[in-house]
Amino acid sequence: MTATNNQVIDTPLNNFATLNPISELSSGTTLSMANLQVATRTTVSYHQSIPSTIGVKGIGKWYAEYQIIGGSAAYGVVGIIPENFSVGLQPGSSIDSYGYRAADGNKRNNFVNSVYGATYTTNDIIGLAYDAVGGTIEFFKNGVSQGTAFNSIDTTKTYFLACGDSGDVATVTWSVNFGQHPFAYTPPTGFKALSTANLPDPTIKNPKQYFDVLTYAGSSSVQTIMGLGFQPDFVWIKSRNLVNGLARDHDLTDSVRGVGKSLFSDLTDIEDSAGRITAFTSTGFSLGGGYANTNYL
Repeated sequence: MTATNNQVIDTPLNNFATLNPISELSSGTTLSMANLQVATRTTVSYHQSIPSTIGVKGIGKWYAEYQIIGGSAAYGVVGIIPENFSVGLQPGSSIDSYGYRAADGNKRNNFVNSVYGATYTTNDIIGLAYDAVGGTIEFFKNGVSQGTAFNSIDTTKTYFLACGDSGDVATVTWSVNFGQHPFAYTPPTGFKALSTANLPDPTIKNPKQYFDVLTYAGSSSVQTIMGLGFQPDFVWIKSRNLVNGLARDHDLTDSVRGVGKSLFSDLTDIEDSAGRITAFTSTGFSLGGGYANTNYL
């Protein structure tokens, strides 16, 4: 967990989760080691939870390992948290979050601590096995199961694997492994590393068949813009140059309201019916001539 070898199996085709660097962090909390280490820093009556970058909802069985490598180990907490979880709380401090505490070995849910497993401290490796299909969590201390901590978890919610601290004015330094390094202990049968290769194929495998960007030169004459791999239903146009010395408005047209009707996202004007876009085509759209927002030479 604390090795300095930087050669990992993360590739463009298989991205592993890390601790999320854009989640809201308390002042002084710092990430390092490619976002696989975090030093939490809490203030009075303020705790901290740091989620994984990948969340799961009703799919798969997931395993990760957490290790406290510094700071006040007794304040460590590991578990799962839902979307929009308050960063000022430790895992387990809401009705839909779940944690396992270092100091007393208790499990925690909805602000309530209950007797569960062994205590843990610096250098112990805590395995977290979350079954996002069956709705259960099992924790391991140095490869030894502490039993099922929680069941009947609402698998219709998106959950993130998380670590944190329960202390006031405390620091806990965590090292995390989501599978980009060999696990210290064999995951339970059927549980996998949290990586994109282990997620199911997305419904939309090629986003460019549904969303794309085109650039074109205005002509002040009727013209058709082509190059999309689909017929658009929503077109957002913005001139990248000044027209007659002025920046131009954002022009939005969609197939529900129909061609010839524009909205301006940067203005409070009512809908305009000047006919800037005259048709949606199989690979693009047609433009009326001479409109400053959309087709001006």
